[in-house]
Order: sequence, then C-alpha cells, then structure tokens
Amino acid sequence: MIIGNSNDPVLIKKIGLKIWLLKDEVAAVTTKSIKNFEDKSVLRDKLKDEYLKKDGASGLKLVEKNETEETELTDSPSTKIVQRRSSIIPEDKIIKGVVVLSEIEMGRIHFFCNQTFPIGQTIVIEFQIPQLFSLTTEILYCHTFNMRNNIIAKNKYSFRVVSTPTFLKSGEKTLLRRFISSIEPEIKEVPKKADPEKKETESFDELDGLDL
Repeated sequence: MIIGNSNDPVLIKKIGLKIWLLKDEVAAVTTKSIKNFEDKSVLRDKLKDEYLKKDGASGLKLVEKNETEETELTDSPSTKIVQRRSSIIPEDKIIKGVVVLSEIEMGRIHFFCNQTFPIGQTIVIEFQIPQLFSLTTEILYCHTFNMRNNIIAKNKYSFRVVSTPTFLKSGEKTLLRRFISSIEPEIKEVPKKADPEKKETESFDELDGLDL
C-alpha cells in the first residue's frame, strides 16, 4: 500500500485495453460481410458458427494474418478460428482501459475503464500487446472508482470492473492460458546449504564409545 504522496519508484506491470460490446462486434461484422453474401442464410450460419461455438480446441498455433483486422488461429487446414480486431469496430464504440498483469486469471479479469457496464453484459477485451489477442467476457462487477492513481495510469479511470471469460469462441481459452503462462515468474529452488556446525557434531558422534 502506498500512503500519501510517496515519490518512491514503484514498478507495476500493466497492459492497455480496447473494449467493446459483443453486440457492436456482431453488427460491425454483419455490415462488413453482408455485401459478400447473396444468400443471407449463409451469412447467418457463418455468424452462428463463430459466435455460438464453445472452446474445445487445444494445441493451436497462432498465425498472424492481418494485424489490423483479424488473426487466424490454426494447427491444421481443417482447424482455424478468426479473432476479430478492434479496427472493424467504429471508433466511438471502443472503450479504453488498463489492466494490471497480476489481476489477469483464467476465471477473473479485474480492470479499469471509463464506462459503466450492467451486470451480465457481454463484452470483448483486446489486450494491447505485440501479439494481439481478444477475449469474450461477461461483466460480474462494475463500480465507481474515485481514486486517482498515477501508478495505475496517467489518465484517471472512473470505473473498476470485474469480468469472467466466457470462452465463447474456440481457442480463447488456449490463448489466455498461454498468455498467463508467459507472464508467470519463474521460481527457482535454491539448494539448501549444509550446516557446518551440525556436520561437525555428527562427526564427533561417530567417535562416541571409543576410549580415546
């Protein structure tokens, strides 16, 4: 805990976020794709396949296809998933946020942002790291955050939010697990040093009973 206006340097690893509502993503994808489908039922089936599919994939390999729009996730030609990028979402629909690395878990993600969300709303969180990835999550908690903390971010964020990953799209669980594994610190066991006093005592115990 930092008390008062301490000037001592504090290192906190954090990541910028881009957040949008899942319904805005579906609308944007539909608007972008509708001109390519004469048969609207085909588009409807395509959207159902993308947004109703649960995570069941494993051992997937991330392949960058187009950083500005989409990323293809594949381990074979028959297994792939497209993660939508924030570039397809209208700018006025994107919410900026920030998350501390230690608050990213498989079951919970705590973050800060400047928009309130109703409990149960489904959102998409895009992590602003070199190898972008996004998760579909559901809001569990959203409350006003009045504290200004320059350690968390230079800009003030008005809301503290907790969401849980729903893993709506295939591959999201794999991506999150890999990311968490990559940021976990390596804990090396330090070999215990032998106690010299104890060793000397044990040496004398071997001579007990001898008339020396």
